[in-house]
Amino acid sequence: MAQPRKMLLVDDNDESRYQLQTLLEFAGEKVVTRTCEKTITNIEDNLFALVINANSLGDYSLETITEKYPHTPIILVDSNKNHPLIQQQHDWRVIGSLALPLKYPDMMALIRKCESFKPEDLPSQTINSGNTEVLFKKLVGKTPEITKVRENILQLTDSDVNVLITGESGSGKEMVAKNIHYLSKRSNNKFVAVNCGAIPSELLESELFGHEKGAFTGAMTKRLGRFEVAQGGTLFLDEIGDMPLPMQVKLLRVLEDRTYERVGSNTPIKADVRVIAATHCNLRKAILEGRFREDLYYRLNVFPIEIPPLRARKEDIPLIVQNLLQTLEARHKKKIRLSSTALKALNDYDWPGNIRELSNLLERLTVEFSNQLIDAAEISQKLKQQGRITPSRIPEARLPEGDFDLKELLSNLEANYIKLALEESDGTVSRAAQRLGLGRTTLVEKMRKYQIDRDDISETDS
Repeated sequence: MAQPRKMLLVDDNDESRYQLQTLLEFAGEKVVTRTCEKTITNIEDNLFALVINANSLGDYSLETITEKYPHTPIILVDSNKNHPLIQQQHDWRVIGSLALPLKYPDMMALIRKCESFKPEDLPSQTINSGNTEVLFKKLVGKTPEITKVRENILQLTDSDVNVLITGESGSGKEMVAKNIHYLSKRSNNKFVAVNCGAIPSELLESELFGHEKGAFTGAMTKRLGRFEVAQGGTLFLDEIGDMPLPMQVKLLRVLEDRTYERVGSNTPIKADVRVIAATHCNLRKAILEGRFREDLYYRLNVFPIEIPPLRARKEDIPLIVQNLLQTLEARHKKKIRLSSTALKALNDYDWPGNIRELSNLLERLTVEFSNQLIDAAEISQKLKQQGRITPSRIPEARLPEGDFDLKELLSNLEANYIKLALEESDGTVSRAAQRLGLGRTTLVEKMRKYQIDRDDISETDS
């Protein structure tokens, strides 16, 4: 029988502990109360949240408690907004803080955040900056290349400038953008991601700016755009290089004027949003070819960050593998061990799909070889199975044995190449079409013909 969820309230003051317990139970939560000493000595299981009165810690540090509850999200409570723990929430488990007297909507918002908290999202890499220890989610490694990226992120903690992140597909651009957001003053508000290449051009304006009821055929209700949803937070525009030119003009205007209108409305809306853009494309080349606006490029490229490909920092692969295996173990409740020859095989590979490709491989191995020792043979076999097929790898053509249906053979070949192109392009249809030398509409028609759904293309953090 499943255990009921519960939260642990940590407070050494009897009066405030009772008041907080009453409020939390009024919200429908099962609450267990402890003093700081008993919290550390008597470990409580099956928790979905820790609520800690910051004033009650006394001689205990927040780290002392988080060491005992490493996978539990934390809500800090204090009447003093200038309390050092409230002002320096650099532990990723600290979901947020509540000021006394508690406001019910604020409390419920943080409880919902605790409900959606995932242990596998916890970071495993730290870096010291002065006297402050900052945690970097999944940006593991010790090479100068990734160290530079972390230093860039630290430079942006007190700034609100636009950022342009460049790097190959699968190198971790979105993870860098999330780190920028969660270490900024906007961290208490939303991080909203949009893949500019995955949305048809005719729908992109409505997706970004929203629309009014009746603005166009099919607009049955008013819809908020991503700019409005991200108000006060961060908007991440992934694959900005795939944005159509007419939409680039409208985005430029928003970045310049900090206002926009929903489709079908003339009422301006203030855009209080930090914009982070990312691309795998060479935007300077795109400017010369007339595919990207130079003025938009300079608006976005205020603070550039370049993500190194995995092949440029192979010394980090053991640490990255360790981090990914910890994440996969938490997600699947299964684990694997890698032999020294397996690690060497991972190091010898060039990883054209970068960390995403490595993550996909390790996940496949975790599911297929649960609780086993993986050797180089298994690594080589899986790499061959998932290897990208390029014209140079196409085998010499030979006729099949006996009679065969050429039309069916060619259809199957075409469908397979479309799937490969979509996988390589992270499900972005326009990029896959460019890879295949097809128009986007033509590719969409072929996907419909072969019943290929881009949502079925597996992908992880970009």
